Amino acid sequence: MANLTISTNSNNKEEYKRQAQILANYLPQGKAWDAKNIEESNLRKLLNAFGKEFVNVDESLKWLKRELNIRTTFDLLPAWEEAYGIPDNEDIFTIENKTIEERRFNLLFKELMNGADRPEDWEYLASLLGHKIKVYPASKTNRFPYTFPIRFFDNSKYVIQIDVFDALKPAIFPLAFPFVFGNNKLAWFQKVVNIIKPANCSVHFSYPDKKEEENNIDVENPPIEEEQ
Repeated sequence: MANLTISTNSNNKEEYKRQAQILANYLPQGKAWDAKNIEESNLRKLLNAFGKEFVNVDESLKWLKRELNIRTTFDLLPAWEEAYGIPDNEDIFTIENKTIEERRFNLLFKELMNGADRPEDWEYLASLLGHKIKVYPASKTNRFPYTFPIRFFDNSKYVIQIDVFDALKPAIFPLAFPFVFGNNKLAWFQKVVNIIKPANCSVHFSYPDKKEEENNIDVENPPIEEEQ
């Protein structure tokens, strides 16, 4: 990790003087302490030095508060990315041509991926990308009563079903006119799913029509479309 320098306002002379005067006000009155208000005295120089360091400590704490928060970090952003393994070998989380906000979002998203082992966790991750999904075991669809088109899974208890309600269906054959080729965020989310899913499970995506979503699809028997 590269050496880091805490950014503080080292030229805030008025604040230094204010802090020094606050310290001086805490000292007793009397001849023994008159030097506290004499600028060239050793006592006042000592108070000025303490005042400056108090300001620097306050600035440093504000800096740390900002940099230790993924949502606001700036100076430590590269260090955060290094700690989280960004960029990664799967080319999912990258930094090239990314804005500061996009890089912060990647950090937050990757943090939320850790421990995302419940259906509602996956659904929340998708919502961060602007998608509404429903996650459930495919075994719930591979039994009577069936709905058409019927889709049978081998070892369906090891298949996770994801219904995507508000995304363009990916381009799979046969293609219909006009050709519309999905969107990058959904493709990116599918890569994420392949990382966080249990190793012994596969994932099947389906894309119900908007009308079916409005009819309150029953997860016990949802519609199934072509396999991704």
